[in-house]
Amino acid sequence: MDRVRNYISFAVWFVGLSYIALWPLAVAQPMLSLALHGVGALAALWVTARLLWLVLRRLLRAVQPPARWRLALRQGVNAMRPEPPALPPPRWVPPRREFGLRRAPR
Repeated sequence: MDRVRNYISFAVWFVGLSYIALWPLAVAQPMLSLALHGVGALAALWVTARLLWLVLRRLLRAVQPPARWRLALRQGVNAMRPEPPALPPPRWVPPRREFGLRRAPR
């Protein structure tokens, strides 16, 4: 399944980057149908949004808050988590003496 995802990702990136590069030609001479323009525009929008997300994530990773802020945030989140409910102890079951079919002739 990972390979199919990789193939689809490659196709979307290829179509998106191609549509971005060839957009002036595609608009000047409308040879493509509206459906192909829609697919190309959606792929170009996806590529643009993904590139912006990657750049933003890299910038946020470069500017990390101080360690004491992260520790305070982690403690605050842990304080807001509800306590897990107390489960009753498991019921005691005697160990099995027989294996196989019970009450069957041997």
